Amino acid sequence: MNKFVHSIGLTAVVVIAGGLGFLSYRALQPAAAPSTGGINQSKTAPAFSLPDTSGALVSTTDFEGQWLLVNFWATWCPPCIEEMPLLSTLDTRYPAMAVIGVALDDAESVKAFANKVPVVFPLLIAESSGSDIAHQWGNNAGALPFTALVSPQGHIVRRWLGPLKADNIDDELAKHLR
Repeated sequence: MNKFVHSIGLTAVVVIAGGLGFLSYRALQPAAAPSTGGINQSKTAPAFSLPDTSGALVSTTDFEGQWLLVNFWATWCPPCIEEMPLLSTLDTRYPAMAVIGVALDDAESVKAFANKVPVVFPLLIAESSGSDIAHQWGNNAGALPFTALVSPQGHIVRRWLGPLKADNIDDELAKHLR
């Protein structure tokens, strides 16, 4: 019994010391930038590789040297599903730009979706890692859909949080692609 009490006491001391160390570390960090509506304004697009619906690995580095529109979505997200036809239209309308959809879903759900709703661009399977990838791309809010436009030089030039509007995105893309 005495060893048990001693180990619980030691565990408590370690946990408290670790917590205090973490709080001290956080207090020494520079203040965060002002809020930008849940969108991180960093400029370089972090690279990632994910399987598509056929299992082939697709990397964002495969698109270096061309415009890339990356859409983070999920099969359980109604606004995400509603914008799929618009994304297909944009992929066709702008041949200088590739579109990829990053699904925060499992492969079976995405394949079933693709069988019902035809899209003309690759759908990548991110599963739960998609949230982390979207965060790295600037989606601090964790909301869907989230879309980013990447220049041929690999810089994120525009982000959209929430469903895309045809006029707004067409105007933005026309500035860069025509």
